[in-house]
Amino acid sequence: MDWGIAIASLFWAVPLGKLSSGVVVRELRRVGERRRARDALRAIPPLSATTADGTLARVTGIATPIEGHTLIAPLTGRACLAHRSRAAARGGLLQGIAVIERIELCPFSLGEVEIHSANTRLDMPPTPLRPSPAQRDRYDRFLYPIGLHRHSRCFGGYGPEFEEIIVTPGLRITVAGLVMLEISDRARGELGFRDRAVRARLVGDAEHPIVIGRAVD
Repeated sequence: MDWGIAIASLFWAVPLGKLSSGVVVRELRRVGERRRARDALRAIPPLSATTADGTLARVTGIATPIEGHTLIAPLTGRACLAHRSRAAARGGLLQGIAVIERIELCPFSLGEVEIHSANTRLDMPPTPLRPSPAQRDRYDRFLYPIGLHRHSRCFGGYGPEFEEIIVTPGLRITVAGLVMLEISDRARGELGFRDRAVRARLVGDAEHPIVIGRAVD
């Protein structure tokens, strides 16, 4: 990935406890995750001229690549700006590794505000994954880096199921995060100190993740 930009990426396996119904648990988890992200978006005030550096704010706009840079989502194969991709044991819980998750975000912009994050939460619906030979190959490539395959014992007799959420260019979204105010390069050279132009970024870290969801007006 020779893009000359930093890409935040997280790839891990999460062991889960013994549960009676994997389907019910998965749906409850999905609803709970999206509800927490949506509540966080609505609770954070919009970015304004009076927003202070280091505080939380939200911005709504059209997701736009910076200098054309995008990611390729591993399960859909689509160009995107952020994705969360998962594989989980189908049905009830199995011992060992039950969920594999990968999250990536490359910097993008909403209007004049750039979005950068090393920790991301998403309030978006999953993208349909339709069966095909190409889709099967994407599943295999997703599992291969951690030494798993679709018939690995950790997925039991019914095999894994997959889920992916993507943020595509052109999508109207709301993003919330920590505000980082910067003096633009143009302002440094051409304007006096009192006339300086300030550019805002939204950033995320381990304590304050970037939250991305459908547009909140």
